[in-house]
Amino acid sequence: AAKARGRRTGRPASCSAAFTCGMVKVPKWNTLAASSPVAPARAPSTKCDNCPTPPDAIQAFNALFIVLLVPVSVWLFKVFPVKATTKIALGYVLTGLSMVIMSLAGFMSGTAQKATKVTFPQGELILPAATGSLDTLSGANIPFGSLNLAGSDAKFNKDNKKLEFTSGTITLTNGKVITVANGHADQALSNADYLAGGVLEPLMKSSEEVAEIKRDKAEKVTIELVDWVKPAERITVWWQVFAYLILTVAEILISVTGLELAFVASPPTMKSFVTGCWLAVVFLANLLINAPITRLYPKMSPGVYFAMLAGAMVVILLIFIPIAIRFNKAMEADKAKTT
Repeated sequence: AAKARGRRTGRPASCSAAFTCGMVKVPKWNTLAASSPVAPARAPSTKCDNCPTPPDAIQAFNALFIVLLVPVSVWLFKVFPVKATTKIALGYVLTGLSMVIMSLAGFMSGTAQKATKVTFPQGELILPAATGSLDTLSGANIPFGSLNLAGSDAKFNKDNKKLEFTSGTITLTNGKVITVANGHADQALSNADYLAGGVLEPLMKSSEEVAEIKRDKAEKVTIELVDWVKPAERITVWWQVFAYLILTVAEILISVTGLELAFVASPPTMKSFVTGCWLAVVFLANLLINAPITRLYPKMSPGVYFAMLAGAMVVILLIFIPIAIRFNKAMEADKAKTT
């Protein structure tokens, strides 16, 4: 009888656990840097109430939400018991909802355009896109739209894929000149001068911050191509934080519940094996599902990309429902035999 129960509960449990983990491991979005004024990888451009936000800082909300919500979820489901398969299905729904939120954010944000980011110790300037590929540009005169860079030591760094120089000038369309010496830019221009001279967005540091910069050693000015969205067309980063909150709840409902289910529902002699299968499927899902899907992101607009993921979650939920029904029936049958 024990062996019979093992055969009946082991396979549905392991199948459900493996399928659950494999299909839920959708990409956690390459939009961690969406809070930057320059939206990398065509991410929905965002702003955080004019507060400088490091690109990787948004990722911290995921860990914070997990620490805060796991105890809440444990308490909640002790007070209101719910079947494991119901938790997982709800997790799928919430995962799809988080993708819908990101899709809406993507459609609401402005269209990214190619631009050039020049980084000095004194700040950053967003210029029109370079005329030509950066790896082909070097020498004294490098055009950036109507602007021009004169830097005799400008060379392309193959390691970081950026153009670098230490001394030169950037001539704006209004005739103003930004002088660079030993990698440091002068602060003689105002934001109005930058904008009037063709700079898309000046992000220079304040005079107080510049005064603290040590000029006793030479620095390298870096130039890189980026995707840039007009400031007026950016959306708040709180869209992404809200999506993280929803996705974290889904992660708790699916990952924690599924791992527990794989262990508890499997036969005593197969608990380690089924748990190992769960972890193996995590690896395979990341390798065979996440990696190919993530490659689509730079080729699609954010709104369409996340809408696609939301649609995928609907399909996954429809596939999971009959698996959950079959699993619950098997568990109820085994429970009836043991009572």
